[in-house]
Amino acid sequence: MWYPAEISLSSYLPSELEVGMLFVNRISVGVIEPYIEVFELEEIPEDPDAFMAKHGAPVELVIIDANEHVIATHDEIGWWDDGEYTDELRDITLNDINYLLRELDGYIDIEIDEDYGPVIYEGRVLLTVVPDDFEDWDETLNDGLEEL
Repeated sequence: MWYPAEISLSSYLPSELEVGMLFVNRISVGVIEPYIEVFELEEIPEDPDAFMAKHGAPVELVIIDANEHVIATHDEIGWWDDGEYTDELRDITLNDINYLLRELDGYIDIEIDEDYGPVIYEGRVLLTVVPDDFEDWDETLNDGLEEL
């Protein structure tokens, strides 16, 4: 069963910077609506303090539910299900994460077993976006308009 959830960013203060840490870039110049983009540290900056002054502390991704309870930790995020068009799972990428944060405000769906919690396959949870049923919404909207 797919359960609605949200990607959340949790910052932390490390003793030193390491390659692979995630940081946030705030994009606001030249766009109508500002957004954030997560990027991976590829090399240790010469001045870590100046780097963190510009980009903030590193972040970890977590998946939370509507009550802000953590459903999946950073290390458990990993599989992406492209839906009914394929039966294969693929690794979720930073491009996927950035798209979800920018276009869907981080809202995703996570596969949950009602009795046991998140479905974990090879140590990682399964994520997707379940499309809304827009036809029902249109019918409801049209019915409401006819009654006026």
